[in-house]
Amino acid sequence: MVPTRSKQPRLQLHLSHARSSGDAAATTPDRHFIAPKTLLAGTAVVIAVVVTSLFILAPFEMRTQPPHVTWPWAMPFAALLLAIATLPALMPAWWQRFHGWISGGLGIAAAALYMLRFGPGAVAQSAESLGTYVDFIIAIGTLFIIGSAIEVRIHCDPSPRVNVLCLLTGALLAGCLGTMGAAVLLARPFFRINRQHLAGRHVVFFVMIVANVGGAITPLGDPPLLLGFLSGVPFWWITMHAWPAWLLALTLLLAMFYALDSRATRRLPASPAPGAEPAVVISGLNQLAVLPLVLAALCLASPWREISLIVLAAASLLICPTSLRQANRFNFEPIVEVAVLFFGIFLTLAPVLNLLDNQSHNGQLAKYTSTPAASYLTTGLCSSVLDNAPTYMAMLHSQLITDTKPGTSNIAASVQIKINLRRTLPNTQEQIMTRLTDPNFARQLLAISLGAVFFGGLTWIGNGPNLLVRAIAQQEGAMCPGFLGYLFRYALPCLGTVLAIIGLLFFFR
Repeated sequence: MVPTRSKQPRLQLHLSHARSSGDAAATTPDRHFIAPKTLLAGTAVVIAVVVTSLFILAPFEMRTQPPHVTWPWAMPFAALLLAIATLPALMPAWWQRFHGWISGGLGIAAAALYMLRFGPGAVAQSAESLGTYVDFIIAIGTLFIIGSAIEVRIHCDPSPRVNVLCLLTGALLAGCLGTMGAAVLLARPFFRINRQHLAGRHVVFFVMIVANVGGAITPLGDPPLLLGFLSGVPFWWITMHAWPAWLLALTLLLAMFYALDSRATRRLPASPAPGAEPAVVISGLNQLAVLPLVLAALCLASPWREISLIVLAAASLLICPTSLRQANRFNFEPIVEVAVLFFGIFLTLAPVLNLLDNQSHNGQLAKYTSTPAASYLTTGLCSSVLDNAPTYMAMLHSQLITDTKPGTSNIAASVQIKINLRRTLPNTQEQIMTRLTDPNFARQLLAISLGAVFFGGLTWIGNGPNLLVRAIAQQEGAMCPGFLGYLFRYALPCLGTVLAIIGLLFFFR
């Protein structure tokens, strides 16, 4: 008698608004995750608090040139980075208990000293930084809430091939939904199919591929590219010029992951044979319709952007069955942890961005961005520890000042692009469109764009989704590497090699 092969999952999708009827949770009526009246009242309170905060901050927004600061004012930011890098490994229990106090306390102390020393200009810069922080937390919080209402179940053997396919799918989705949306949507299913042998490599390569490199292909993929589009870079320009580097970076990272995963899983026992259910089951389909609305809301002006995102998050909480959120182990702890850490980061970051902005205005930044290779490295290294969106804008402004055509004055070429992501950007479309006809400027812009996006995966704090993915992975039982472990064990050997190859092939020539 010829032995029969175990039946493989069918290659089909099963889409539904709720979990399948076979699930125990679906056999009982679902209650709302939050009672509708409580949700309505809470939404009204949150909107009132956010709008009031934005109106309070508005009078302080930058009306004059920011104060000129020196490098010592970057020390609080460096101290916070050092704490994030070392304390979780040296004193994990103490850090877990007091990290909020450390981040918030250092941020408030640094901002207070900064404002007392430099007066109205520093107050304006700190107010803008807080406003950007509010936008940032509302955006990632909304995506986290909506993504947690979508359950993607993958019924197949977690082989290296399947893992590579999942990562590739996430990278492609990042160009459509943004790195944050793709990461929130696919992080849990990817970690769950590998739950029997979930390791640091799964988390780190997911961060590098889905939460960073994948977003470099369209302006929707990452905030700096979206700002470039709003400033006048044509929508498809980045796609047409970045796709070779994007494809090469993805290919190299996926090949590295395949080699590491194949070597690690070779010694593991075979997984149980999968059943006859569809290979992919997606529950919470109605939440997918909300994601395009989030992308549209992100393009609105303040305060309508914040109000729209809060309403969409509340709508997600209202229409999503409780069983889906329970299946995803939903709670607000991951987003609270990210919010606490980034509160201190944004406050200590204000003087650093001020320094960067002033150097771009007075031309001192030009010596670090004189060639495409220099722009790629400078933008990338700054983006690996700073917020990549204002870094991108500072580098773009530096090029608009210094990379003028013959016969064009620096004054005529200069535009006042303030590092204030909450206001409508100045009208620079005509200037950028004209400058893109210059091949040198086009290469500089490509170098700045790829540096801002690709280098975000070098550290845990290099891009907003990184820490959120880590928090989700920890919820799923993954042992995530610390700041230094991430940098030296994975990021520099793997992503660093890829970044060097991209630089040599595309910019160092």
